Amino acid sequence: MEKTKDLFLKWWEKKFKIDNSQNKYKVHKRQFWLYSVWVNIWNEESKDNNFLRPCLILNNYFKWDLILIIPLTSNYNEFLNDIYYKIEWQKYWLDRDSYLLLNQFKVISKKRLIRRIIIKNEDTLYKNDLFLEIVNKIKSMI
Repeated sequence: MEKTKDLFLKWWEKKFKIDNSQNKYKVHKRQFWLYSVWVNIWNEESKDNNFLRPCLILNNYFKWDLILIIPLTSNYNEFLNDIYYKIEWQKYWLDRDSYLLLNQFKVISKKRLIRRIIIKNEDTLYKNDLFLEIVNKIKSMI
């Protein structure tokens, strides 16, 4: 219980800073970013590492500085194969594969964004049908 209380207080401080920040990042769809997120509850995905999580920007054409994102994870559950989209990160920037959690797409404030993740072969995401494939897989789930 004490650990939870400490985490909550840490998060509250961070949330207060985020809410009062004036972050006005130039965000484009198909970019990868780190964003601030609360600690996971039960089965939600979270690394609990300083409240940061990587995500893919799906859309940024909302009012009030809101964006649509998909969080990433390095964990994979073969029984839930339909909700994952594998990203082969050896080609890009990580030392292991990651998965987009297609069932957890959400709208967040741009204020939650911490920093952009620059990937080596960013053109790959723009030039080929990878992004469209991701969007189509989400559409098929809905």
